[in-house]
Amino acid sequence: MSNLVHGARCNRISSVVKRTIAKLTELAGRWDRVLQKVEFAINNTIHSSTGQSPSMLLFGVHQVGEINDEVRRILENSMTDNPREMEELRAKAAERIIRSQESNVIQYNAKRKEPTIYKEGDYVMITNVDVTVGQNKKLIPKFRGPYVVKKVLDRDRYIVGDIEGFQLTQRPYEGIVGPDRMRMWIRV
Repeated sequence: MSNLVHGARCNRISSVVKRTIAKLTELAGRWDRVLQKVEFAINNTIHSSTGQSPSMLLFGVHQVGEINDEVRRILENSMTDNPREMEELRAKAAERIIRSQESNVIQYNAKRKEPTIYKEGDYVMITNVDVTVGQNKKLIPKFRGPYVVKKVLDRDRYIVGDIEGFQLTQRPYEGIVGPDRMRMWIRV
C-alpha cells in the first residue's frame, strides 16, 4: 500500500475517532473514559470494501458487549477451530478490496481527460498566478500571454517563453509548464 493511501486512511480514522470522542464525552477532560467505546465501535463496524468488521477478520468472531475483560473470554470460547474458515474469510475480503480498488480506478479515469499536445512554435497562454499581497485575485485575468512553446520535454512538459519582440515583463520569461496550466492562444 502506498504511503499516500496509508496516510489518507489514517487521517480518515483519526477524524472519525475525534468526532466520536467529542460526541460521547460529557466533560472535556474526561475523553479517555470513552476511548474504549470508540475503539469497540470501530473494530466492530463492517467496512464497505471488505464486507467484514476488523475484529471478524482478525479474530474470527463478532464481538459482543462492552470492551472489558469479557472480550478475552469471548475470544477464547468463540474462536473458530478451523483455520481454513479464517483463510476463506480473509481471501473473500481481499477479493472485495481488489474489486473496490478496480472500481475506484475506473471512476478516477472517467473524470480524467487526455492532456492537450502542443508543438514547438505553438502560441499558448498560461495560468495567471499572482501572489501580490493586497491584490484582489477575483479581478485578475485567469490566463496571461501569449507565449511560445520553445521546446517539448518528456512527461507532457514544455519550455514556454516570451515571443520574440512581444515581451510582457521587464525580465524575459521562460519556464517549464504542464498542459494543465496552458491553453492555446486564439488570435482574433
